[in-house]
Amino acid sequence: MKKLKGHKFNCDSITGTMIESKICANIELRRIDSIMLSKFNSFINEIKTDNLIKNNDSLISVFKQQQILWETKRKSVSAYKAYGWEAHTHGIVYMQTMAFFTELRIREIEYMQALY
Repeated sequence: MKKLKGHKFNCDSITGTMIESKICANIELRRIDSIMLSKFNSFINEIKTDNLIKNNDSLISVFKQQQILWETKRKSVSAYKAYGWEAHTHGIVYMQTMAFFTELRIREIEYMQALY
């Protein structure tokens, strides 16, 4: 059960208003965005401290640039997916697509981390 400024609603329930669904989608996106950012920063820090990797700064720069490009792609694809929907449904579809791509990025970061 999520609580927002005194209001309680169940994000695990399929019943609820469109605004509750939008709030739950936003909460979920923020949660997995936080996980992804933490994993990305951990990955970058591992590269920074690995004395066996030559040109750490160059490699870090490449990974940071890729992250920026990924963020742009995520927003663009999400906007395309949500195109045509109106009001709260647009926001829900947009945030759910953002969350889907963030979950994929988490797996990608975990895979890259396993390589190094």
